[in-house]
Order: sequence, then structure tokens, then C-alpha cells
Amino acid sequence: MIFSATVALLLAGCSTQPRFTVTGTFAEPTEKAYLWNRNSDEVVDSVALEAGTFRFEGLYTGPMELSVVDAAEPNKARQYVSFLVEEGDVVISPTGERRNDYRVVGTPANDAYTAYHEAQSRNMAELRAPETTAERRAELEQAMHDLEWELIAANTHNLIAPMQLRTETYDLSADELMEWVGRLAPEIQATPEAQELVQEAEVKRRTEPGQPYIDFEDSDAEGNTVSLKSIIENPANKYVLLDFWASWCGPCMAEMPHLKEVYAAYHKKGFEIVGVTLDHKREMWLGAIEKHQLNWIQLGSMNAWGNPVSDAYGVQGIPSNFLFDCSTGKILAVNLRGEEVMKRVAELMK
Repeated sequence: MIFSATVALLLAGCSTQPRFTVTGTFAEPTEKAYLWNRNSDEVVDSVALEAGTFRFEGLYTGPMELSVVDAAEPNKARQYVSFLVEEGDVVISPTGERRNDYRVVGTPANDAYTAYHEAQSRNMAELRAPETTAERRAELEQAMHDLEWELIAANTHNLIAPMQLRTETYDLSADELMEWVGRLAPEIQATPEAQELVQEAEVKRRTEPGQPYIDFEDSDAEGNTVSLKSIIENPANKYVLLDFWASWCGPCMAEMPHLKEVYAAYHKKGFEIVGVTLDHKREMWLGAIEKHQLNWIQLGSMNAWGNPVSDAYGVQGIPSNFLFDCSTGKILAVNLRGEEVMKRVAELMK
């Protein structure tokens, strides 16, 4: 659903259709503000600030997310803030904390989103406080998890639900994700945000346990091209773990001792690991391999999140892994964490 904002803004003054306005200030002085549609990557309007204030007005043609930025080329913007387009008046104001921290209020969805983020910020501040006990931290983590799902369930009639579901797809199966898409209001199901969830579910369905592996080619540290097929069809291998990671990813590095343990115990018995990095700096990738002695097959094209391998497997967050049975070429398990890897491989090798 592409918003014809340029036409809508021109016609806003002479139409009886529902309208929206967005008024606000940036944290730092600037001369102009630009309205950016992220989905179409289009700057749809611009205004000169008056007394430090910007104001945009247009026809409400459907739910969408727009951003106000301080540069005609959004990727060069120093200041930016996003809001949900709804009928009514949205007000944006800097919080005074950091350059791109803003309060966005004035319409139901924006009010709900802001209240959610403020509540989560309070929870996070307490979670990180040194005096917070381990018991209280566990309570806070559960509260933050519950708050997110409450937000999703209460906002299936606006863009909040599909936007927040994007952050939860890691732990949802294809069927669970499509069940949530089915709960969205018809108008919301037609949005790009919801359609991305449908596409995500389709990828997940191709990479769930029981599905055949998806072959790919990538480069190793010496620049040699290696295919997943060549590893799975190697007679020496019985089970292969495809592990997506990056040197800058703390949770990924926390998993490495577990992978090293299972590799040491079962590699000679037919267990192989294939690491695919989402690093973008070769020296960081190689440095982490050497420092942590990650002695299994390591592949990396330095494409970061533009890696076609991670796209093929629908990787939305790391660490992420897939365990294959070489005898069938099928996926046995997805996203094994911690001691789960050792437990599962030990069971298979009995």
C-alpha cells in the first residue's frame, strides 16, 4: 500500500476526507524537515521550520508509518523520528536525553506505542541497576515479555501489532506467525508490514524441521568456494550444524563454548559445524576465529545482513542454527541453544 502523499498533501486543504497533521520540533536546530516513506524510500514532502517547529498535513488514506528527518537524503539524516499515520493530530517533542529520543503522542496508536516504550524503558533501567536482585531481574524480564505480547494483542487493528511481531519472529513457527497475521484487521493485513510477515512465514516453512536443506555456496578464509551440499554429502559426516553468528554478537560468542565442547566430543564420530558469519569486517571475523579457536568450517562473504545465505534461511536474529541429518538431507532441529546442542547430538550419536 504505497501512500500517494504528495497528492494527498496538495489536496488536504480542499477535501472532506479524514486528515492527519504532525507537528513538532527537532532536538537540534535545522532549517527544513522532510517527510519520508520508508516502504517506498520516497521523500514525500518538505517544509521550512517556523520558530523551530515543523508541521505537515495530509489526507489520511490508510495506516502507515512515516518518518520526519532533517535531510533530503534520509540515509544522511542526523535527526529522525517515526510516527504512525492516523486520523488526528500527532505531536512530536524531543525528550532532552539523546538526539533521537522523542515522545510521539496525539492519536491512539501513537499514544499506545509511546506508553509501551516508556514502560519498557523504566523496566530496563531497573533491570540494569546494580542493586537489582537476581530474583527481581527475572521478574522484570518476564514483565517485559508479557508487556510486549499484551501490546500486540491489544493493537491488531493498527500497525503496532505487525511492527512488533517483526521482533518476535525468531521464536515463532510459520503456523504461529500466520495465526497472528490472521488476527490482524483486514486493513492491516493489506499493509507492507503485514505482508512482510507472510513472506517471513513462507521462508520459515521452508526451513522448519523435516524440510530438506537449502544448498548454498560461500567463501572460506582462504577464498575457496564451499557448498553446503559438499559438506552434507561428505561420507565422513553424519550430522551438520549450520551456525549463523558474528564476532560483534555477544550472545553468539556466549554460545561458542558449547559448540566447542560438542565439536571436540563428536567431530571424529561424524559431527561437523559450518559457521556462516554476518560480519562485515574480515579482520574482526578472522580475529574472533583465532582468539576463540573456532576450528570448524568457517564461511563468510562479509555482506553482514546482506548475506544471501542468511536470507535463504530466513535468519532474523543471531545466534541462529540448523541441525541437518546427512543421511536424509533434512533439517532435524532449529535454534538449539546452550546445552541443547550437546544433548541433541549425544542422543543422535548413541
